[in-house]
Amino acid sequence: MPADFRRAVIIAAALGLLACGEDPASDREAGIIDTADGDTGSRDTGSMDTGTPPGAVLEAAAAPRFFDDALQALPGRLSEIGLFPGAPDMAPTDRVLSYLPLWSNGLSKQRHVFLPSPVDNASGPEWELPVATVLFKTFSEPVTGRPIETRVIRKQVDGRQFAVYAWEPDASDAQLVTSPTGVPVEVSVGGQIVTHEIPSALACRACHESSPGTVLGFNELQLALQLGDLSAAFVETPPANPEEIVNSDALTRDVLGYLQGNCVSCHNGSEPRGPNTTFDLRHTVAEGNLIGRATESSGVEPGIRVVPGDPDSSVLISAFERTTGDPMPPFGVQLRDEAGLERLRTWIAQLQP
Repeated sequence: MPADFRRAVIIAAALGLLACGEDPASDREAGIIDTADGDTGSRDTGSMDTGTPPGAVLEAAAAPRFFDDALQALPGRLSEIGLFPGAPDMAPTDRVLSYLPLWSNGLSKQRHVFLPSPVDNASGPEWELPVATVLFKTFSEPVTGRPIETRVIRKQVDGRQFAVYAWEPDASDAQLVTSPTGVPVEVSVGGQIVTHEIPSALACRACHESSPGTVLGFNELQLALQLGDLSAAFVETPPANPEEIVNSDALTRDVLGYLQGNCVSCHNGSEPRGPNTTFDLRHTVAEGNLIGRATESSGVEPGIRVVPGDPDSSVLISAFERTTGDPMPPFGVQLRDEAGLERLRTWIAQLQP
């Protein structure tokens, strides 16, 4: 791999990956989940309980060597991957590329991807990632910078693999989580203590597999602002006309981008793979499927999705305001995104009845 491809690049992405967090009903262990394409997933028998010394079950490679063979067994400690070689210093290794996140309980997030080779984008804006691609998402307290968890998705020959690591209080290392349910942890956000849930690997799979591509947000549209500068590192063939969100109204364009990043992982118009996947909020059709349209699913309250000029009567707003019961997004949110909610309210209020 060329040195210039390996170097860390900070990407000011307009959108990121959806953060999943709620655990589905399951009595299966959920340490590292291997999911073959088209399969329901299976437990990796080499996974370890948090606190088990590395090497007791898996013999992990030394940190600097993991990315030389990114298909080897995921270790019990994140330090053995070498994502943050100087932890508690959270500077990433130069073997990964960095890009920016979206909302998840107000936590700060670092997103990194290891690409063994440039992305095959010949099939269009939904990129085909090479085998051995590894994506990382690390959640931290916004003020203190204390890391809370790191989630991992790896592309394998026969599907995707999911894992979650919980950080030690002193940020020296993170342990593989094998709990079949979410692990609650108290974090400081906006001057208040919030209970954030570290998901199981099964919960990650449940969210990501609602989308046909499994990997969320790492595509031509959501990294469009960086393609000009980084096309040589990211893609084999720079797209002549990259996909973009087009609307003459800046606020509407902003809202369509927000929905694309936060909702389209589930609401993408695909064949049913998860909750309401046939309800389409992709930026090309979202306005027509929202404005003046009645709800259709038995799983949501009856009403009009977006009532022009009336946010309080719009089901979209009531769904975003909930943090219990049936919140939107349904995964990983225990604290509302007030800024995002206000953006949606402002947009609906300025729509002409």
